[in-house]
Amino acid sequence: MRGVWYIIESVIASIVIVGFIVAISAVYITKPYPADMGAKAFDMLEGMDNRGVLRNYTETLNLTGINAEIPVYSYNRSSQICDYAGSCSGTQPDAKNVWSGAYIVAGLSTYQPREVRLYLWPL
Repeated sequence: MRGVWYIIESVIASIVIVGFIVAISAVYITKPYPADMGAKAFDMLEGMDNRGVLRNYTETLNLTGINAEIPVYSYNRSSQICDYAGSCSGTQPDAKNVWSGAYIVAGLSTYQPREVRLYLWPL
């Protein structure tokens, strides 16, 4: 009969210890930060370059093609293509909470570095 009481005592102690650990760990678990949309914009531009479409769009200054390739539907988007001298084609958004990602393309057949800027902002 003493063995049964030892088993019951160990089960109760285990429940108390597990409950304590769960209660303490719930305080220290934090919510994740929202996604960094600037890094996501860079990743999208890099993905376009890896697929081989960004260089062609950049060479022909095709901003519509760049914007059409962006798969983020819950955000507005705008893009710019800037050359080495700093002159840019495209528009900057006039909004609050704008995230931007930039990607530099060396050129298609010759060395003509251009910076592609992608702006994302909430609808």
